[in-house]
Amino acid sequence: MKKLRLFILIIIILIALIFTGRFVYMRFFKTYVVGTDPKLYEITRATYLTGTQSSDYGYIYDQYTIRKRDKKYYAETDIFDKELKQQVVTEVEIIGAEYDATLKLLEGCEFVRHKAAGSKVMDGFMDNSSYSAELMWDKKPDGAWDLRMDSDTRKAFSEAIEKFTQKINVTIVDDVAPSSVWIIRDTPENRKTSVWGTAMVKPEELGKEYSFDIPLSDDDKYLFHMIDEDGLYYSADIPKLLDGWKVRIYTSDKEFHDVILEIYDDSGKLISEIKVFSAAL
Repeated sequence: MKKLRLFILIIIILIALIFTGRFVYMRFFKTYVVGTDPKLYEITRATYLTGTQSSDYGYIYDQYTIRKRDKKYYAETDIFDKELKQQVVTEVEIIGAEYDATLKLLEGCEFVRHKAAGSKVMDGFMDNSSYSAELMWDKKPDGAWDLRMDSDTRKAFSEAIEKFTQKINVTIVDDVAPSSVWIIRDTPENRKTSVWGTAMVKPEELGKEYSFDIPLSDDDKYLFHMIDEDGLYYSADIPKLLDGWKVRIYTSDKEFHDVILEIYDDSGKLISEIKVFSAAL
């Protein structure tokens, strides 16, 4: 009986040591790899910040963030504006495909426990090559951690987010039916998705001009999506659209009553006429 009790006690001690060892390893020694653990779809926020001490303005920084919240996706920049002499925050809603493509830039990066700076270096928020990066996901461990990014990754990540916050202003005239409209960048990721986020504009009054902002596209090409109040879906490729231009969607008077999208430049000149695909959802 004594031998059995001793055996059981040893087993219990071994189990306790295993769990204790696992806890210590997870808490102090584990290195996470983005895309493996955590998976990309598990990440709810990624932030990269770079800053410096300016003799003219004090501490200034540029921060780039993507996040998902309540089934919506956002890109945000917090950048020092030298003309305004202050930090300027810009947040825009993006679509899930854009969020996923940006997050994929971080795939393979290591997420490690934060190490204090050397004794001769002041330990602070930024002691890692003048930048700081952070990840959030539901099972993120407590404590201070660093996302390790090489210079190419930092550059690609910040440039991708900065593009999202650059906008152009366009006008739409809807002569078809009250509707919800999206005009998004023409990218491979955006072509594959059928989820575009919150409608950019909702023209409720036919024939009325509505102005709104859309993300800047590097090549000036866009995808047009519209869903009217009866559930009809409309789509078209826009070959060129610039700041201050206007789009008009209407039904032609021809025999087949085609839906047409017209593009006008800022002087009112008709640039292109595009046949619109339409179908019931």
